[in-house]
Amino acid sequence: MTQRSWKTPVLVIADDFTGANDAGSGLAQAGARVHVLFSSETPLDAASADVWVISTDSRAVSAAEAVARTEAVVRQHQAFIARGWLFKKIDSTLRGNIGAEVRAALAASGKKRALIVPAVPRLGRVTRRGEVLVNGVSLTETEYASDPKTPVISARVLTQLGIAGAEIDLAALRSDRFAALLAEQQGAVVIDAESESDIARILAAAAQLDETPLLVGAAGLSDALGAQLAARNPAPVLAVIGSMSASAQQQIARLAAQRDIALVDIDIRQLFERPCWPNSAQWTEQALAALRNGQHTVIRTCQRADQRHEIDALCQQQQITRQQLGEAICQFLGELTLRLCRAQRPAGLYLSGGDVAIAVAQALGASGFQIQGIVAGCVPHGVLLNSEFTLPVMTKAGGFGDENTLVAAIRFIEEKSSE
Repeated sequence: MTQRSWKTPVLVIADDFTGANDAGSGLAQAGARVHVLFSSETPLDAASADVWVISTDSRAVSAAEAVARTEAVVRQHQAFIARGWLFKKIDSTLRGNIGAEVRAALAASGKKRALIVPAVPRLGRVTRRGEVLVNGVSLTETEYASDPKTPVISARVLTQLGIAGAEIDLAALRSDRFAALLAEQQGAVVIDAESESDIARILAAAAQLDETPLLVGAAGLSDALGAQLAARNPAPVLAVIGSMSASAQQQIARLAAQRDIALVDIDIRQLFERPCWPNSAQWTEQALAALRNGQHTVIRTCQRADQRHEIDALCQQQQITRQQLGEAICQFLGELTLRLCRAQRPAGLYLSGGDVAIAVAQALGASGFQIQGIVAGCVPHGVLLNSEFTLPVMTKAGGFGDENTLVAAIRFIEEKSSE
């Protein structure tokens, strides 16, 4: 079981019950004790929960009523807010009285800044140049724009909210100056984000400010806040992917777009150098550093979409068969995985490609595999039999799954490691 100690109390204000549960679930999954309340009048017992989520049920009421309900929550619980984080949960597609409620929460709390981050990358909802896109489509061109109760008139966050403020784009967010830039801001600040690592970067900088800001966001931001406050030991996954299939490459690309992962690229041509695999120590150190830093680590043998078409020429040049080439590569991957597991045991293994999976399993001393279930419809998970390493293992045929399969598998091992 992963050990956790919750650091800081959190008060979340949501405008409806389902939104309250969305925000609370990510924090609960991170290890917090979460209570969702239907009224601001209910007293908060700090000893019984780490996170309190209060639903104001104000999404479809008048702006004036939404302001009154939001102010009531903040004023009722000022002492609790002073000890931790204040989070205004919003709809990721900007529906409701968001602008009025943000202004009310900012004024009632007396905070200097409201950091507005509506992105939920895992749902395809990102913010670029201050505008919300859903699966690459501008928010105003989606079905959410014609919501009968709370229509959306603009994809630009500040315009839709009807408030003045600053915008920080992705280039600034990912620069070395971001923390200093954020410290210079006052009032509402909309920050672009396309990935979970972007949101984690925002929260890391927010934690360094002279006071905790008002956080304004959806499930992407509350999930990231939970990860930051959980004080958990890093639980990285080691993925060994020997498949050259297009689907395997798409799965890696999707994971890299959503998570801050480490990619270790194996150059299979080094098999034919003397001595063979001259960069082996470098690859080992790269992977070890990432695992020790808590990063999910992907070891791959294919870096380009057209690389698999070069295999026949390589075999002819070296006068070996495709089978001999594959066996040699898999043997190396098995030995590399064994070294890594002994030096820094990961939270779990993800093995893609049938030959890779059996080579790694045998390198780890396994005599078989105990299946415990299936993830994402095509990825069996279980444990290796008679191996010195008792950790979750997932195996996948190279061409199976859609682009989200690897993301789902990583999330499964994260959840399993927290049990």
